[in-house]
Amino acid sequence: KAKTYTLDAKSDNLRLTSLTLPDGRPVRAELNVNAQSQGTTENPTADLSVRVDNVQVGTDKFGALSLTTHLENQQARVEATAPAFNLAATGNVGVKEPYPATFEVKASDVDLTNLPVKINQPVTGRVTATVRGSGPLTNFLDNGQATAEIAALDLRYKDQPVQSDGPILASYANQMLK
Repeated sequence: KAKTYTLDAKSDNLRLTSLTLPDGRPVRAELNVNAQSQGTTENPTADLSVRVDNVQVGTDKFGALSLTTHLENQQARVEATAPAFNLAATGNVGVKEPYPATFEVKASDVDLTNLPVKINQPVTGRVTATVRGSGPLTNFLDNGQATAEIAALDLRYKDQPVQSDGPILASYANQMLK
């Protein structure tokens, strides 16, 4: 028999001041969390919102990050943003195997030098792109599909310009990139 429950949790201005990653880098941030859930253990509904401000890992500053999730009818809707990097993502995922999912990631005039990724190549510049995909998460590489559209590209690689005159399209399906 399914158990019923209700959850309501909130935390404002929770400060991370002494979290350290395994590599020794300190993590600092201010968290605001709001969660509500109710229903049965077999078919819950839930809303979760997390906003993290002033995120800093070591000396790298990431600004604010946000995540919202709504769970209902065995489907989770997820939205995430990283405004300092002009990145946003949305997705839907089933909560039972094979975890069917759809997603969209948007990069809007992203400055590559601001991203929290260390690229071992001399690449600088800006990009606007959208990646969309769908498929089961348990075996996405075998059965998933995705498309990417780079709407604007203005890069420099080894001090040489790399630009697009129009959209650049790519797709992935059946284990093939086109």
